[in-house]
Amino acid sequence: MAEYRGERMRAVVEAVELSPVAAKDVRPLTGNEAIARGAWEAGVKVAAAYPDTPSTEILETLGTLLQLGSERVTNIVALGGLVALSGICDQKRIEQAVRADAPRGFLDLNMDA
Repeated sequence: MAEYRGERMRAVVEAVELSPVAAKDVRPLTGNEAIARGAWEAGVKVAAAYPDTPSTEILETLGTLLQLGSERVTNIVALGGLVALSGICDQKRIEQAVRADAPRGFLDLNMDA
């Protein structure tokens, strides 16, 4: 037995199960990746950030987890979130802008966003 600050301590042997996932397939997350993963697991559906800042990686990772697709669709989702939360402009005007700017063949995808 060892002593630490006047208290007797003993080692405890615990059984540890090895993960079925090979070690080469596992890597630690960065802090930003962990924040994004936590947000995703908490159910976050819309998020936005200023580009080229230390927090940019959070949104890039979250975008991958949410599978938003192209940057255009991501921007439309962010704009829709802003409109829904703030009421800053009418949804009809946003729909008109999306219809006017969406590339051919992608109107439905952009309108769904």
